[in-house]
Amino acid sequence: MRFPDDVSQRAGVHFRSRLPKLLTDDAYAWSLPLQPPTAATASRDFDTVQEFIRTWQAWRGPGSITVEEKHWHRVGLGVQPVPTRISTSTSAELAELAGTTGVFSELQHKLALLGVEHTERAVEVVPLWRDLPVEECTWVPRVVDWFRQHPGSGLRPRAVAVAGVHGKWLERNARLVRHLLGVEDLGLVTGDHLVRLRILDPSLGTGVTDISTPVAEAATMWPTAGPRIALIVENKETFLSLSTAWPGTVAVWGAGYAVGSLDRLPWLHRCDRLVYWGDLDAEGFAILHRLRSSFATVESVMMSPADVNRWAHLGVPDPGDPTTVLPLLTPSESDARRALLTEGKIRIEQERIPWDTAHRTLDEVLGLTD
Repeated sequence: MRFPDDVSQRAGVHFRSRLPKLLTDDAYAWSLPLQPPTAATASRDFDTVQEFIRTWQAWRGPGSITVEEKHWHRVGLGVQPVPTRISTSTSAELAELAGTTGVFSELQHKLALLGVEHTERAVEVVPLWRDLPVEECTWVPRVVDWFRQHPGSGLRPRAVAVAGVHGKWLERNARLVRHLLGVEDLGLVTGDHLVRLRILDPSLGTGVTDISTPVAEAATMWPTAGPRIALIVENKETFLSLSTAWPGTVAVWGAGYAVGSLDRLPWLHRCDRLVYWGDLDAEGFAILHRLRSSFATVESVMMSPADVNRWAHLGVPDPGDPTTVLPLLTPSESDARRALLTEGKIRIEQERIPWDTAHRTLDEVLGLTD
């Protein structure tokens, strides 16, 4: 038997899991069985059954209660009006039942401020804007319109001239703007990117193991001979964990969309193999796609459907856009991307994969074990 507290909790779970739909469908209908007692239950514990019936008979909403007559003659209880189901007929009513009316009203207001033309894409990435102050939500349509009118501007982020928008805001919210525009790159210049490398083979002759240097200087490294293998990883924690002495190998921290600057490194083009390991999420595959536009032979590691299936229990909701067309992915990579959707639009951060397992896989992929 389900009492109001249990129903409210379950309504809350449903509310959170269906939030994008609720924000766009005022007439969203939902119902939940109340797990009504049977005649056998009533005969054993009639006091609890009476409490259940009286509680729902006194219910004044939100939601409506379906009541059915139950014939319990064989246990001496005659005909009883038993509540069997609770139903809501609007998204607002479900939010009230879940105890989230205030949150839902605020999100509806913010979504309206983002602009009706952006609603479809905005509800896909609610975590990117749900905590924005109301005033900043009003900036979003102006910023998006500016980039539509100025694609590939080549400006620095703080030079984007949108009335009322301060310079740091775009740096913090670029991901939201990219998603609403449906692009991977806003066409901005973010300065002379620093490239961070870990030299995993002392014979490469740099004298240091960890280097952070502007792209222009990194381009002058190894003018003739150089690494045979480059392992490009997306996240810093993973990058810092790479300390094995792998022959002929250098690790590159391909932080986010900064991988676009790696095309300027001549020695990287001369490597026999380029291997990329990123997060199993929308952005990780988008970065791989962009990297492959400059390095056609780049391989991916731990980004297969089998990896998604193996580590899905470590997944969390992915606010990224899984619908962007990425034609440069291999069939296996595309299947992995779809598997993330099948598992519930999740992302699996590479740091979550146990390091001993990841290390063995890298050894195998890089051909360093039998």
